[in-house]
Amino acid sequence: MNKEQSAWQHQKELGSVYGIRLLRLLLNYKATQYLVHVLLYPIVFYYIVFAKQARLASVDYWQRVDPKNKHRPIHLYLLVYQHFLTFAQRLVQRFLIHTNDISNIQFKYQSNTQETLACIQQRSRGVVILSAHIGCLEALRALAKQHAVSIKPLMYLSNAKKYNQHASHTQEQESVITIESIHLNTIFMLENYINQPQSLAILADRISAQSQDRYVCVDFLGAPAKFPTGPYILASLLDCPLYMVFCVPIKAQKNAYELELFPLATTQEVKKAKHQKNFTPLVQLYADALTLQIKKNPHQWFNFYPFWQA
Repeated sequence: MNKEQSAWQHQKELGSVYGIRLLRLLLNYKATQYLVHVLLYPIVFYYIVFAKQARLASVDYWQRVDPKNKHRPIHLYLLVYQHFLTFAQRLVQRFLIHTNDISNIQFKYQSNTQETLACIQQRSRGVVILSAHIGCLEALRALAKQHAVSIKPLMYLSNAKKYNQHASHTQEQESVITIESIHLNTIFMLENYINQPQSLAILADRISAQSQDRYVCVDFLGAPAKFPTGPYILASLLDCPLYMVFCVPIKAQKNAYELELFPLATTQEVKKAKHQKNFTPLVQLYADALTLQIKKNPHQWFNFYPFWQA
């Protein structure tokens, strides 16, 4: 892992706990929610001007999404601005989901998503569900409630410390499983969740600081990129199949999300990869599925660091 990714992982969070709490306070009232949305435009512009690494990372991303963007500089920077604005709006959505009633959230199911949900519901054990920093996965809380299926997000408690300090005072923190590292006690704890049965949701497009040596390089948007193998190792240790999920807001529809859930690998395929000590084919399947989703919703993937140079 090189300096760019290491620096990203250890960079200080923008703002403060008090700033986050102020934002949440403003979003609690309909009269000030509109003000927050208006303020996002100049805030995002300010951030793009001064956050050079994040800006260049977005430029690189858009050039890989469509190589023609290299020759359209004005269009390219408009895409970058919209990229950051979409991310800011997503953060606001996250706050609203955790403070408002989620019963009015609606889903548009893609392909065989409903059938896949039914299969997971009928299982005696949970599964491992992979996703990425794309869309608004917080809406899955509503999905779990509507379909009586338990999905627990699993994350490392090493980044975004200020946000977690804030979240620890809300119901949001209660819905998330946080771990410092993968060890024997962690496996026993997670196996208890799986046996209840509860499924684990993991964002699998970033290498954690705790597992810097657990990655493989696969093709992603036309170039080699590093993806973590930890989620696949975890699934093999828990004896679970792998699924993928994407949850993306639908434009011009409030509280509406496009949901796609599908199987990625069976328990036997995960075991085979573990036995052969080769998770690369599974990771490539993941990267290919993520690529297809990005092609459909390019503004919704949020990794503002030198992804391909990491």
